Amino acid sequence: MPQKHDECQVILALQAMQNDKKLSARAAGKIYHVDHEKLSRCRRGMQTRCNISANSQRLTDLEESTIVEVQLKEETCNGAGRRLRTETRAALWQLWKGQTQCTFLSDSSRDV
Repeated sequence: MPQKHDECQVILALQAMQNDKKLSARAAGKIYHVDHEKLSRCRRGMQTRCNISANSQRLTDLEESTIVEVQLKEETCNGAGRRLRTETRAALWQLWKGQTQCTFLSDSSRDV
């Protein structure tokens, strides 16, 4: 049974299951040559593993872009604000470990 490029078959099987309420995922899978587990997951609305972020990812896109922005800003300062860098790195470490929320950009750090 082919694992990839069967999206059309999955869609057809899901439509057949929707039209015939008595048609099971296993029966539709046999008819359309698709894995019945895949049909069941699609019917329940579960996303595929490649479409969801990893379980270990704790940073949102906004937090990640903010971290990159702060690092770039520090590099352009050429050593100015050593205290800020130390505080920022400590806060980033706590954020990465999941101990705090993203609050490392205080009003004092925006002046740099």
